[in-house]
Amino acid sequence: MFTKLSQWLEIVMVIVLLATIASPVTAQGEQPNDPAVYNSTSEIRPELGLLDSRFEVGKNGYKVFNKGAIATVNIKSSENEFQAFGVLSTYRSGFSDAWLDYGVCATLPCWYHYGWHESGSDLWEAEIWANGRLKVTTDSNWRATCTGSPTTGTKSSCGTNFSHILPRTISSQTDHHFHTSGYVDDNFTTQDSA
Repeated sequence: MFTKLSQWLEIVMVIVLLATIASPVTAQGEQPNDPAVYNSTSEIRPELGLLDSRFEVGKNGYKVFNKGAIATVNIKSSENEFQAFGVLSTYRSGFSDAWLDYGVCATLPCWYHYGWHESGSDLWEAEIWANGRLKVTTDSNWRATCTGSPTTGTKSSCGTNFSHILPRTISSQTDHHFHTSGYVDDNFTTQDSA
């Protein structure tokens, strides 16, 4: 009799332990989302963003992503549901790129200052935005802004630019927004400079 009772208790304890591991509980019954993870060093990433043969990768900031220019976050379900071990993670990400290029404005030589702003997701998002800004670093106001489209889907991107007779140190910044029913919303900002 005693051995059957101990076996039953052992089985119940294993079930309780498995249930605790398999179903995390929070105060509001919703899983909190992880914060965005940003690149911690400068990286040259030719596969990201606008591909244009007029620009040389790694030159004047083109496709050179400084610290904080790229962010990634794990997508979390908003439902308190069982998530099996070994399931592949899904991600939302975004980046800002800033670069310069020498050219001709009207009839005078000048410098073009560019920004590229992009949000991407492994999900088909009901709302996905990449709202970008570009300015001379020392300016208090943004010289160019853009709103990415489409606002649904897996990607949103837009470009900013302005010209100046001299090359200026510039800052590019992007607000990223993701929303799909059944998943925790994500909002974060990335920034780059050149």
